[in-house]
Amino acid sequence: MKKYIITMKLSLQRSYAYRGIEIIWIIMAFIVPLIFISLWINNPNGISGMNISEIATYYLIFTVISQFVMPHIDETVSDNINSGDLNFYLVKPYIYLLSKYFEEIASKFTTVVLNVLPIILFSLTYRSYIFLPSITFKKVITTILLCFISHTTLFILQFIFGSLSFFITETRCFRRVFFMISDVFTGKFFPLILMPNILQFIGKLLPFQYFWYFPTMYFLDKNNLIDFKYSLFQMIFWLFLLFVFCLILWKKGLKYYTAYGG
Repeated sequence: MKKYIITMKLSLQRSYAYRGIEIIWIIMAFIVPLIFISLWINNPNGISGMNISEIATYYLIFTVISQFVMPHIDETVSDNINSGDLNFYLVKPYIYLLSKYFEEIASKFTTVVLNVLPIILFSLTYRSYIFLPSITFKKVITTILLCFISHTTLFILQFIFGSLSFFITETRCFRRVFFMISDVFTGKFFPLILMPNILQFIGKLLPFQYFWYFPTMYFLDKNNLIDFKYSLFQMIFWLFLLFVFCLILWKKGLKYYTAYGG
């Protein structure tokens, strides 16, 4: 475990050194809700049972959760494989997947620090609309747990995309398709309850809404007990399914990599 702690420390130093990239990601993350809230304000009565106050709060909580949950590992894994730098990691006495996971966890400390100012500015800008639901110790712990599961699932999914580089030289097309679909079904543009019923049904069959949307709606008290249990089950199901697939793909990829010049 000590070697992974050292890995986290090095990752924290590296993320702080390259904090400019993180700042760009944060700015981009807050631009979308700012645009949509400005449009929603013109309809103060709200839509589908959500008023402007609930919508503004939704975008704030959703953006914060997405910042803390979203990893950026796919390009790193892909570059390590394509460049041959993976050899350097394979000879080290630790598991590559775990080392990258702990690196991502460490980088989130920088994310937390850099998000403080944007969150304050966002809250002050829409202070007349934003409200905080009842906050209990149980809700905070549960929300953190949901975010942890979401982050882990997203990490594994991105690790899978990166691992495709074992077999395909160019994997950016897969990542672009993923982000296009996830932007719709994660609730980034608008709450999923505002979508047509058919799209809501499709969304429940996909893993995307369980990344950010579900933790957000839980924090806002928008889930009943049945919805919460179903969504939690889906989160765990997708986590297990993707993890098993990731291990199989990585094992086959390593055999292919070492057999052809890795």
